[in-house]
Amino acid sequence: MSNCGACRVCCTVMGVEELRKPHGEACVHLCGKGCSIYQFRPASCREFECLWLQMQGRENPLPKAMRPDRCGVMFVPAPGIFDDTVAAHCTTKEAFDAEPVKTHVTRWLRNGINVVRIVGEDRTLMRMDRQ
Repeated sequence: MSNCGACRVCCTVMGVEELRKPHGEACVHLCGKGCSIYQFRPASCREFECLWLQMQGRENPLPKAMRPDRCGVMFVPAPGIFDDTVAAHCTTKEAFDAEPVKTHVTRWLRNGINVVRIVGEDRTLMRMDRQ
């Protein structure tokens, strides 16, 4: 986890088919130091990058406060639902409504980016109606 710091949210919210790990459950390989099979982790784990991590190398990166373990929400691009859609995997419903998440979600919606809020099994599509 080269630039993830201490964040391990993806190890809980994401499903990993190769490990038969369901969404929303902590990976059995997650330990105090990170991933106990890091060198041998499956391709889906190797290739995965949340939106926060993807944005860090860009001109306007998401702020450090938006790192998933700090804000409680892991954003992931979600193409295929609608164009320009982001999935928001929330550790709690309250995390989605708190700052700085609320400000960024509002900005994305105003800019035509749809957001799917995911809390456990509950999914809510949020989008601005375009005139």
